[in-house]
Amino acid sequence: MQFQSGHRPHDLFHMVTRDYKRCALWVQLKTGDNRDMAQVVRAVETFFEYGDEPAPMPIRFQAEAPLDASEPPPEQHAGWFGLTYINVVWQDRMVSGMMMSFLGSFLVVFLMMIVLFRSALWGLLSMIPLTVTIALIYGMVGFLGIDYDMPIAVLSSLTLGMAVDFAIHFLARSRQMVAELGSWDAAAEPVFGEPARAITRNIIVIAVGFLPLLAAPLMPYKTVGIFLATILLVSGVGTLIILPALISLLRKRLFADRRHPLACYCGTCVVAGLTAIAVVVVNVWHYLNVGITTMTWVSLVLVPVLWGVCCAMSRRQSCAARAAKASEKEESHE
Repeated sequence: MQFQSGHRPHDLFHMVTRDYKRCALWVQLKTGDNRDMAQVVRAVETFFEYGDEPAPMPIRFQAEAPLDASEPPPEQHAGWFGLTYINVVWQDRMVSGMMMSFLGSFLVVFLMMIVLFRSALWGLLSMIPLTVTIALIYGMVGFLGIDYDMPIAVLSSLTLGMAVDFAIHFLARSRQMVAELGSWDAAAEPVFGEPARAITRNIIVIAVGFLPLLAAPLMPYKTVGIFLATILLVSGVGTLIILPALISLLRKRLFADRRHPLACYCGTCVVAGLTAIAVVVVNVWHYLNVGITTMTWVSLVLVPVLWGVCCAMSRRQSCAARAAKASEKEESHE
C-alpha cells in the first residue's frame, strides 16, 4: 500500500501480477560463475521442497492456517531466466550432453569395428589408439586448466572418426600381410614398409595442414587448429607404436582363423550384442532422459538370453564343419 501511494504506483505490477500469484524476483550475484548460479538454483529448489527451518515464512499466500517455519510455501514453482542461468543450462548441455553423445558414438564405432574384423579382440585393439588419444588430449586440457568451451566439446566427437582411421588402415593391412606371408614375424617388416610410410605421411600432411589456423585472429580457430593437429599426431604415433607391440603379444589369438560368420564365435557374438544393447540404452537415456525404465530391465533380461542364443549359434553343425575343414587345411600345410 505504501508503494502504491508513491509517485509511480503502476510500477508494482511490472514485478507482480494483480492477483499476486506470480512475481519476478531479481537475484543479483557477486560473480558470474556458473557454479554460484547452480548453487542458488539448488538452494531455491531445496527450499520449495523442504522449507527453511531457521527463517520464518515472510509471506503466506492465502493460507487457511499459519504455516510452520519448516514447511515450504504451498504450490510454488520457479522458472529461471537470465544470462547466468542460460550459461548454466548451456554448460549442462555442452558437458553432460556431449559426454553421453560421445559415449554413444564410441560404442557405435566399437560395434562397427567388431563387425568389420569379425572379432571382439580386433575391435578392441582398433579402439586403443583412439582411447589413448582422447585420454591424453583431454587429460592435458584439465591439467593445464584450459576452459572446456564449445570448440573443445565439438572436437571430442571429431576425435572418434579421425583417431580410429589410422588403426583401421594399419590393422587391415597387417591382417592382409599375415594372410599372404603366413605369420606376423614374416609380415612385420613389410607392414612397416609401404603401409607405415603412408600413415606417417598422412600424419605429417594433415597435421601440418591445420597449423596455419594458429595464425587466425579468433581463438576458436586457434583451438581447432592445435587440437586437430594434436589428435592426428597422437593417434598416428599411438597406432605405429602401441598396435605392433600388442599384435606381437597377442599374435596367437589375433591370427586364428576368422573366415567363418560372426555368429560362429560365441564370445565375439556376445560382446557385439552387449555393445548393441549399450548403444540403445545410452541413446534412449540421453535423448529421452527417462532414467531407469522398463527398457532398462528388459535389456538386463536380454543379456542372458543373448548369451544363450550366441552360444547355441556358435555350436551349429555348419560352424563345426567349417572349423573341421580349417583344422584339416592347417594340418595339410604343416
